Amino acid sequence: MMKPKIAFFDFACCEGCQLQVVNLEAEMVDLLGAVEIVQFREALSEKSDDYAIAFVEGSITREKDIPRLKKIREQASILVALGACAAIGGVNCLKNFQPLDEVRRYVYGDKADWYETFAARPIDAVVPVPLVEIHPCGYARTRRQASAARPSAKSSALAGSGAALEMEVSEP
Repeated sequence: MMKPKIAFFDFACCEGCQLQVVNLEAEMVDLLGAVEIVQFREALSEKSDDYAIAFVEGSITREKDIPRLKKIREQASILVALGACAAIGGVNCLKNFQPLDEVRRYVYGDKADWYETFAARPIDAVVPVPLVEIHPCGYARTRRQASAARPSAKSSALAGSGAALEMEVSEP
C-alpha cells in the first residue's frame, strides 16, 4: 500500500506550528512510517508538487499569497489549516484594527512602500478548508492533553493511516 504524500507550506506566521511537528521526536518515527513527506521547508531541502495532503500554516497577508494558496488547494485532496494563523488569522489579524498605512510605517519605517500587504485573513477566506483545522498554536501531543487544553471535537489528523500521532482538530 502506498503511503499518502504530504506537504507543509507556510505563509505569514512564526512557523512555530511546523517546528512543533519537527519536535514530535519519537512520534515522528510513527508518522514517517505512515506517510511520505515530500515538501517541508523546516525539515527537508527537497521539494515536490506531488502530494495529496497539504498542511498550511500562516495567514494570508499579501496579494501574491492568493494564487500560491489556490495552487496548493487545487493539488491537495485534503487541506489542513495548521495553527491559529491559518485557521483564524492569528496574531497577524491585530494589524486589521489599525490603519494599514500606519502599521506599515511602524513595522517597515521609511521602507514601508517596498512591502505589499493587506488585512490579514485565515486561509478559508481564500480557499475552502472542508475537513480539518488544527488549533491552537503549540497543539498538544496526545488526545488527553489536547482535551484538557481546549474542549472540542477530537480526531486523528491522519485517521486510518496507522500513525500514532493524534492532534486536536475542530470539525466544521
